[in-house]
Amino acid sequence: VTHWGLAEIPLKIIDTPCKQSLHTTGTIGSEGMLFNNKWAYGMGTWFAENYWQYEFTGVKPTFYNAGDEEVKLIQQKESLITLKINAVPTNGLIDIDDGTTTFKLWYDFKVGDVIRIHGKHVTLNGKNVLGDTNFNFLTVKTGWNYWDVRGVPNRDYEFKIDFRYLYD
Repeated sequence: VTHWGLAEIPLKIIDTPCKQSLHTTGTIGSEGMLFNNKWAYGMGTWFAENYWQYEFTGVKPTFYNAGDEEVKLIQQKESLITLKINAVPTNGLIDIDDGTTTFKLWYDFKVGDVIRIHGKHVTLNGKNVLGDTNFNFLTVKTGWNYWDVRGVPNRDYEFKIDFRYLYD
């Protein structure tokens, strides 16, 4: 028996171990669910048209994740939550609750303010406000998600969520 050498090769995973959809839910919002080179039946996307809503005005966000893995939005750098405020919160606090975790932002809000949670970045009208949050980040569960936005009178807001489905 001849030994030529021994080597150790370190394994470093630099991206998600899951497969992900090529396009985001924002594509569905702008183009609809087309079974073309962007979406396919085997991606969990064979449901009725009302499953594919990712923009909400004045109602609790209820949306569907067709992937078979939950999406931790802080880890998916292209994910984006946009919340446009059309009424001033009475106590200077806005909550977004994903059913398990609640994201909180304390600020002196004005009508027309836009909050963006883009991966790990949190901005209000383009200004970094991560330090004004409770540092909790939201997760999109598999299947239906029933979120709640609290603090805006009469639910006078516009909410959009954009993310990639993850598959094991």
